[in-house]
Amino acid sequence: MRDERKLDMLENADDKTIELLSGVPVLSKEEKARMLAMSKKKLDKMNKERNINISESADEVSGVERYQRPKWHKFAALAACLVLAGGIAGTALNMNRGRKNTSDTANEPTTINTTSEDATGTSAADHTPDDEEMTDIREEAAVLLTKLYNLNSVLNGTPDGIELDANDTFTEYGIVYKRVTGEWNNKQELRNYLSTFLAGEYFRKCDDRMFSSEYFPFVRFTENDGKLYFNESKNESSDLSLPLNVDINDFKICNYNGSSFDLTMDYGGINDYVGVNLHVMLVGGHWKISNESLVKDNDVTIRNEKVEIANEVIAHYQAIEQMANGMGIQVNKDKSFKYNNDTEESVYNEVVNSSFRTLEDVKEYVTDHIAEPMLSQSYTFIYDSEKYNDSMFKEINGKLYFKECIGSIFLDLADDVSVYDFSDDSLDIRVRNRIQYSSSTGIHYDSEYLILRMILEDGKWKLKDFENYEALRPYNPENGDPETIAQETINGFNQLLALSKGIDIEKDSSDTLKLDFPQLPDNPHVTYERVTDPEFTSIRDIEKYFSERTYGAMQANFMDECMEYPDAPCNRIPTYVEQDGKLYCYTDESVFDLYSSGAYNFTGKTEIVKTTESTITFRACVDEPELGEEWMLIFLRLENGKWKISSRKYL
Repeated sequence: MRDERKLDMLENADDKTIELLSGVPVLSKEEKARMLAMSKKKLDKMNKERNINISESADEVSGVERYQRPKWHKFAALAACLVLAGGIAGTALNMNRGRKNTSDTANEPTTINTTSEDATGTSAADHTPDDEEMTDIREEAAVLLTKLYNLNSVLNGTPDGIELDANDTFTEYGIVYKRVTGEWNNKQELRNYLSTFLAGEYFRKCDDRMFSSEYFPFVRFTENDGKLYFNESKNESSDLSLPLNVDINDFKICNYNGSSFDLTMDYGGINDYVGVNLHVMLVGGHWKISNESLVKDNDVTIRNEKVEIANEVIAHYQAIEQMANGMGIQVNKDKSFKYNNDTEESVYNEVVNSSFRTLEDVKEYVTDHIAEPMLSQSYTFIYDSEKYNDSMFKEINGKLYFKECIGSIFLDLADDVSVYDFSDDSLDIRVRNRIQYSSSTGIHYDSEYLILRMILEDGKWKLKDFENYEALRPYNPENGDPETIAQETINGFNQLLALSKGIDIEKDSSDTLKLDFPQLPDNPHVTYERVTDPEFTSIRDIEKYFSERTYGAMQANFMDECMEYPDAPCNRIPTYVEQDGKLYCYTDESVFDLYSSGAYNFTGKTEIVKTTESTITFRACVDEPELGEEWMLIFLRLENGKWKISSRKYL
């Protein structure tokens, strides 16, 4: 389903854009009384759960995995006091935060400047936040700040709240990593945690600082042999603009409008800036920090209005994309159920600490931020449990459950946001999309620029569609005939596959090299044969062959399969090794049989899907054994005057 939606999205595009309106629900006394009663009931339950082990009852859903409270959630004493003070009123506000306003009237955001002072300000909906609401918002802000300061310490090399095993270490490129033994087992689980309180540009920024090889030698986390490791190398700056040595309570809440607010903190007159402004949004059912800006002259930095609109739409889109991939939603794994469909068994966990209470809440959130045709092509499966057996959310006996799975984010919208075109009810934004791939030398990113098309619909800005920015620049005929290039690509494709598997290369079976791989299961003993092909005399020749024909992730995949890099983890048997000035090759007989049986047997039929100034996308027909004809989508990129394969996938 995910692959289908990705292809559909690439074929749509159109121009539209501009202006943000938001609504604040107006509550009656009866509604407030009802919510207060429900909040007290929830608070009593929460207090009970903190102090005793919950015994299973007849109406509870059977557990499948033990839930653990995240280790980073060590609130400062002040934050704890705020939690108690906010208590009942806080839960009441959470139940209604982010709901759609029934009025069609546009609302101006309320401006509230509070420390110990009373909240002031009036919205266009004649709804002035009362003391209880502002207590709750300050509680939410204190929790976010506590998590953010803990994260800041981690990015600087201090494992605040992270359990490490000093006896289990892993060295990579001279950096010693210690094994993480607590909450997270891998990078994806840690990313999932970050996505519960960070969104948009801020999530991308922190994710980069955690994992990207661009920040070597201060990459904080890496994986080895299925384990997660932490780098304690000290770094003076995490690149987060947080004031240090300040009281966590010394912040102000501004521009609260029911679905977002700004959290400002003073620097105390350091340099030209007096503070930092953190933009907080209700994203995916949770309050999350989405952006930051430096403050001058005690005023929040004035950003371009349309870019600000785009940043909010992008943050909501990324939260929805995370939901589509099993991320960003807090759940209680002690309360779960298993669902069987025709193809697989799925685990659903109860949603907690979210403004999502029902499937209708989830549907409302998704449809408030995604418009057609993008909605029906790609995202209705999140909430439509009647149409999709494997929908991401299900509602059982009045409880909301979220599917336990790990997918891959389709669009990783990074930065470089700029206005491309706009009108009164449309906005086209140019933004960079990061394409992540990994190799033995770390995590790498390729970039492409997209045009996001947004429309103003029912008073809300929504993402309608997108297209590759390069698609707006026409193909240059001087770069060759696309049909001829496609045929040349498939003619050479099998040679790439064969070389990566050690097939169709001249070898001397009498000159062998025997190697053991104790780090792999069953400690395999492998026999390599010397390569005598005059075209390949060293590892460098193999690398050159692939680098001249492949690009980005495709190149990294071939390189990883073929070679063993010094000081890098070896988790497979490399096809080629070099010893004493000689190149040796290993051929897996099972792979050889598969290859010689006709796998990747291109029939010669191709169809050009799209061309741009520097890309060609085409379909190629493959005759698969026992399956018949299948279509493969192949992507080419023009680099240094040569067309190279950047990726491929079956349709």
